[in-house]
Amino acid sequence: MKFKRGKWLIDSRSLIEFRKEGLLPKLHVHEKFEKPLKYIVWTIGIVGFITIFLSIENYFISVSIGLFLFLLSFIFDRAIVKYSSMVVQLPPDFEIDYSEWKNVMTVSDPDYVKNVNFVGLIYKNLEYGEKFFNYLKTWNTDKSNDSEGNIIFSIVEEPNGSYTFYLYANPGRKRLKELHDAVELENFKNKSKKDKVHEQLVMEMSFWRNTKYANDKLMRDFLKNQPRDVPFMLVPTQKTEQGYAIGLESQIILSGYRYNKRNELKDYDRETQLSEMEKRWEKNEKK
Repeated sequence: MKFKRGKWLIDSRSLIEFRKEGLLPKLHVHEKFEKPLKYIVWTIGIVGFITIFLSIENYFISVSIGLFLFLLSFIFDRAIVKYSSMVVQLPPDFEIDYSEWKNVMTVSDPDYVKNVNFVGLIYKNLEYGEKFFNYLKTWNTDKSNDSEGNIIFSIVEEPNGSYTFYLYANPGRKRLKELHDAVELENFKNKSKKDKVHEQLVMEMSFWRNTKYANDKLMRDFLKNQPRDVPFMLVPTQKTEQGYAIGLESQIILSGYRYNKRNELKDYDRETQLSEMEKRWEKNEKK
């Protein structure tokens, strides 16, 4: 169940949730409900004692109620109390214009060691593309060489043969873990979250673009010539009357890329979630 709090749409499962773990379900509760949880456990105990006393003449009813209340009390008593911390990725310091990203071009060679292959994101204005690439570098501590794989460039082949390209920060990046670990260390020092489970949350940007046309030979050559775990160059470009202008100063050397066909993705994959989000947006716009 979801409910609105101000401008936020909150999933109730992030606050209270039963999860099947073993024979009995386990209750996961946010720390905001820790005190009410204790009151519930005490109330079940008191009600159980009174109920058993009142129904003592009927042995079957007494035992049944007693067992039921014992199991209920056991489930609530072994509940896992969690607390949350959220890392918020800085948004761009300029207005995002989705109409600027027009297309994607690739240049690749089978000898990727001698000749560095590259992917160019084609923008309406190169200046905007360079500004956008400088923002992408903030995901990699402002460095051009992403040797740790902090930036994910994902290629998804659609059923009609077109490609959708995704850019997002690696959810398993080292810096993100360091920030969450710092929260845990601080809470360990002051013992404010003792015996509680840390739920790590992150709010960050994602960008994607579909080429809208199928059978892209250059793209297929890139997938054939460029191994997924070998570095390549990502650059902003602009189509001009003379050819393509390339913003080499804004280049990013990525450590690799992801490639999947749409039907190979799982529900929890970022690409699937973004695709479903886009469908909901389009549906709402038609209303």
